Amino acid sequence: MDHGVPEQLISAGGAGLMIAVDDSTVGIAVVTLTGAVSLSAVPRIRDTLMKCIAEQPSSIVVDLSLARLEQAYVLNVFSMVARRAALWSGVQLILVSGAAFDGGLSVAARTLGRFVRICPTLTQARVAARRAPLRRLAVMILPPSEASPHTARTYVTDVCTTWGCTTLLDDAVLVANELVCTALHRSAGDLILRLELRRGLLTVAVTDDCPDPPDVPTLPGGPPVDPIRIRILSELAKACGSSPTRNGDRINWAVLRDPSATTDNHPLGSLHRPQLPPPVQHTGRSHLTPWQNHS
Repeated sequence: MDHGVPEQLISAGGAGLMIAVDDSTVGIAVVTLTGAVSLSAVPRIRDTLMKCIAEQPSSIVVDLSLARLEQAYVLNVFSMVARRAALWSGVQLILVSGAAFDGGLSVAARTLGRFVRICPTLTQARVAARRAPLRRLAVMILPPSEASPHTARTYVTDVCTTWGCTTLLDDAVLVANELVCTALHRSAGDLILRLELRRGLLTVAVTDDCPDPPDVPTLPGGPPVDPIRIRILSELAKACGSSPTRNGDRINWAVLRDPSATTDNHPLGSLHRPQLPPPVQHTGRSHLTPWQNHS
């Protein structure tokens, strides 16, 4: 095969847009969009990228330097594909901006850059393709079972090992165990354990079907404060909270910072360490008393 010629050349979204897919470089698929990118082209762009992901390259580079993006909304297709890719395949998506993000699209591009690595040239994108993904996701569904905490601990261990964030492994396992145990105590349905690694920050979150925030006792007295709970909230988690979801569930989460990660320009911002709530009677199922609501 002539490596200078794309392997596939297909039309998408009418005559105004052409999509070329070149997988001649081992581990990298380069998708070049040429022409006007309108909303009508979004389904074909999405399908093309998902087919590329199915081939399991290490990275997919989308070259937009020859494209004209007619609306900021079309950028959503790249964030959506990046989330799906990170969730089930580990394939990272990289964009080559060229002049595509100039003018009115610059603000939308900055938002997109939180989840997708954006490079000004194809050469720089190829170099970036050899680096770790900007964002990694892992999700597991846990049944309302006494075995779920053990399953969660094993899953977090495997994910942290695969992602290379072993410095956070012990803390992440402890936090996940306590979040799952707490969720089992308040919910009778399936739980969703979610891990996200981005810019040296590891988020451990558990979603349950109880819409109310975790109970926070306010009465004085009670048993001594559990030292394990103090360690989780005051030492391990750089930020934590509880938030409702759009479908009526609730997600409880904690953020851990990898001390070996390079410092970036994206601090925790509005996230802050919550006050430690008064202790409650230990149920035997979890050492962690849920923290105050941050919805």
